[in-house]
Amino acid sequence: MDELDKLKSIWQSASGYTGKNKDEIARMLQGESASIVARLKRNVWIELLFTVVTGIALIYIGITSSNNRLSLMIAVLMVIYIFYLIYYIRKLRMLKRFSITGENIKNNLQHLTGALQGYLNFYKLSYIILYPLFFIAGLWIAARDEGMDNFLERFNNAAYLIRFLLLTALLMSSVYLFTNWYLKKLYGNHLKKLQGMLKELDD
Repeated sequence: MDELDKLKSIWQSASGYTGKNKDEIARMLQGESASIVARLKRNVWIELLFTVVTGIALIYIGITSSNNRLSLMIAVLMVIYIFYLIYYIRKLRMLKRFSITGENIKNNLQHLTGALQGYLNFYKLSYIILYPLFFIAGLWIAARDEGMDNFLERFNNAAYLIRFLLLTALLMSSVYLFTNWYLKKLYGNHLKKLQGMLKELDD
């Protein structure tokens, strides 16, 4: 954040500077924001490639598997993957539009932070919905393979039920904590920097 500290120092005393120094402020801000955008684009490309590779692997498993229920679950998962591919492509286009635009830096930053916040909210909401659905789908496959009566009979045992609930709570909390850390690492920290730049301009 050294660039932002330097920018703040110049910006707060901008009234005593010439037009040349204002151009310097714009260049510093453009350079810092371009660097953040470049890192965001890299992260989106990593996620996009990971989604494509895992999608291909899952398609192969679904085609070669003799378990029809597993193949069905993978087919449903592929539909979700397509939505995420569209999500990543749209985010890359949004970042590309920002990186080639230099008309009004403040307006561009406002548009970028607003769009990123919207994408991040969608990301979080999708995982809040999808994780429980995947968990329930996994239980359904296990119950169908083992036999519904045998599967449900386990839960008549109080000790087994308590262990199941505790492990489920531990699994879900761990997954959500990891997801929050992951999103903060890939996008949240960069979004905070962009919001900080806007705040410095407003101050």
